Amino acid sequence: MRSNEALGGMATLSVVAEGQNGAVAVVGSLYVTGTRQAEE
Repeated sequence: MRSNEALGGMATLSVVAEGQNGAVAVVGSLYVTGTRQAEE
């Protein structure tokens, strides 16, 4: 039971970390797009 719970916790943490990185990438791309449009 404990080994399964540990694996589940690690999987959850990896998913959360990937989600945060994805959000940062989206915000970063939106920011870059916004600044490029502002310069034009």
